[in-house]
Amino acid sequence: MRFLARLPALLGYSLYSLLVLGIMLWFLFPAAAFKCRVVYELNKLLPGLQWKIGAIRPAFPTGLRLTAVSLIDAGSGKRLQNLDVITIQPD
Repeated sequence: MRFLARLPALLGYSLYSLLVLGIMLWFLFPAAAFKCRVVYELNKLLPGLQWKIGAIRPAFPTGLRLTAVSLIDAGSGKRLQNLDVITIQPD
């Protein structure tokens, strides 16, 4: 019975801790590491193209927003496409 009396407090503290952790991760988003990884994966996926990304940041609620994206032909070095914003979200 004592456990059931403390259950709401335990759930409240757990929820509060998860909320603070989520906010801290939002503000301390490792943009440089994600940017390097995304560029590496895109270049590996399409070897004939070279990707350049200006900035990367989280998009609410569960996505990534890439800004100033350029696609460059790897052989000639010619710029093929410029995109202002790309938002990636899970389906």
